[in-house]
Parts: sequence; C-alpha cells; structure tokens
Amino acid sequence: MKVYNLQPAYSSAEGSKRIGQFVTEKDFDLLITNDCDAYDENGEPLFFYRKNKIPTNLCKEAWRVLRHAATPTNNRGAAGGEIKEKDI
Repeated sequence: MKVYNLQPAYSSAEGSKRIGQFVTEKDFDLLITNDCDAYDENGEPLFFYRKNKIPTNLCKEAWRVLRHAATPTNNRGAAGGEIKEKDI
C-alpha cells in the first residue's frame, strides 16, 4: 500500500485567505484513487483512504434512513463557497 508524506501546499496565512473559495485542478498535484495512508511533515496521520470498504448495500440503507435527517438551511459553511448578502 502506498504511503504519502505530505507537506502543506499553503501557509496558514495563505490558507486563511482561501476560506470560502472553491478549489480547482491547479490547486493540487495528487489525486488519491487507491488505498493509501498519508502523514504530515511531523509524521502525524492526515488520513487513511480505503476504497470500497463500506458495502454498497450498507451505503444504500444508510442513505434511505439518513436522508430524512437533512434539513434545509443556509448554514452551508465555508466549504460551500463565499456567502453573499443576497444568499442570506
């Protein structure tokens, strides 16, 4: 299995300026598609990716039950992009 030792792409200050912006292909140089482990520059785990480990039938059952828990909101968070006054 592949192990990645990754370095930050942005400083904290640069990252803070990007809050609420969508990423594009120019923002990354690695696309994870297979099982791997990734660690930061201090050897701390960032993530462990395991492809297709949750069985499809379990995913479908979870969706059937959990979809009713989703409620409309405009509290979409910074990952949803910049919130403009007209969206509030």
